[in-house]
Amino acid sequence: MPSIITLNRASGTDQESDDILLRRLQDGDRSALDVLMRRHHAPLSRFVHHYLHGAQGVEDIVQESFIRLYFKAKGFRFQSAPRTWLYQIAINLCKDHRRRNRELFAAIDAEVMEYESGEPGMDEQLQHKRDLVRLSKYIDRLPEKLKTALILFAIEERSQEECAQLLGITPKALELRVYRARKMLAEKFTP
Repeated sequence: MPSIITLNRASGTDQESDDILLRRLQDGDRSALDVLMRRHHAPLSRFVHHYLHGAQGVEDIVQESFIRLYFKAKGFRFQSAPRTWLYQIAINLCKDHRRRNRELFAAIDAEVMEYESGEPGMDEQLQHKRDLVRLSKYIDRLPEKLKTALILFAIEERSQEECAQLLGITPKALELRVYRARKMLAEKFTP
């Protein structure tokens, strides 16, 4: 009679921890990647979507994150949680994407800023859009550590503990990063 571990391994259930799944992946078990993808695809997609402000390329970055996880799994030393490592891969890909597409984002921002309408009530909507564009620019200019903490905690509304775990820091350090990010934004942004 096969053991429970063998059944989990064969069926790829979500009962195993990320550590066990990554060890299986290191041993060449590709089904472990499927389980990791099922487990982390949706939250990682939301994070990348917020990080890029809904720009195109979110799914490409998420897929590339899992591809890199797969090909670099053998080098992972378990000094952090596999989920933390996956998010760090995605953050680095987001940074690269933003650098490559800086001109595209500037063109989109300019288009929103130039939009005009004579309809009643549209002035408030236009001003709101302008404020959001300005705020998103200020968020993009934050130091990466502050920006990532702010997105995870304030925009995605994750708990302090979960954000800290994803970033590999203490909850107090996360609290300080979010505070500093909000303070920097408040100094620059007044709608």
